[in-house]
Amino acid sequence: MFLINPILSYHFEMKKYFILFFIGILLYGCASEKNETRISGLDIKEVKPSKWTALVKQNILHLAQIYDLSPFLYTKDIMIQSEGNTHSLPMLTIDTRNAEKPHKLLAQLLHEEFHHWARLEKVRIDLAVKELKKIYKTLPKGEKKNPTNTYHHLIICYLEFKALSSFLGRKPASILIIETMKKDKMYPWVYGEVLRNGQAIEKIMARNNLLPSSLKNNKKTTAF
Repeated sequence: MFLINPILSYHFEMKKYFILFFIGILLYGCASEKNETRISGLDIKEVKPSKWTALVKQNILHLAQIYDLSPFLYTKDIMIQSEGNTHSLPMLTIDTRNAEKPHKLLAQLLHEEFHHWARLEKVRIDLAVKELKKIYKTLPKGEKKNPTNTYHHLIICYLEFKALSSFLGRKPASILIIETMKKDKMYPWVYGEVLRNGQAIEKIMARNNLLPSSLKNNKKTTAF
């Protein structure tokens, strides 16, 4: 009669247990992600899926559960890719450079969402830009290549900072913006003006009714 070695039998059972355990975790993770997607309403697609695109997707869905992003979701179609840079059009696309930094991902997402918002507010934005040109009659050398883009980004980056402050508080949002300016070298002059001269920009935004209702009279975002 053939007898099964009890040690081999034990190892086989433990191996089977761990396989079932990891399958359970995998299924739970899939179910959790589906639930988060349903709650947020976001439709997130990965280009050339990898562990980094998956992490960005997971973090964005998690952010949508922690914070009420709904007032700022002007598009819910999001694409994630490792190659190329983050951009808003034709489809909001997030890269993976901040995959392990959720708050920087939040800033990226808000920035690109406000570009979609800007398409809906073109007339008011054009009026605001005329006022900004009176304050900033001369732009720094690096900003003169595309002045229209610079004036528009004064509005976009202002709203990004305002929205970030509503979620994180003004001081943490400021630290995040300074890091973006200095380490990432992203719109350093524009973000600098948002931090230095935000009150003047805010008055122009208010006069042209460009402040989203969720950012009006928010204690976390006031007092530049």
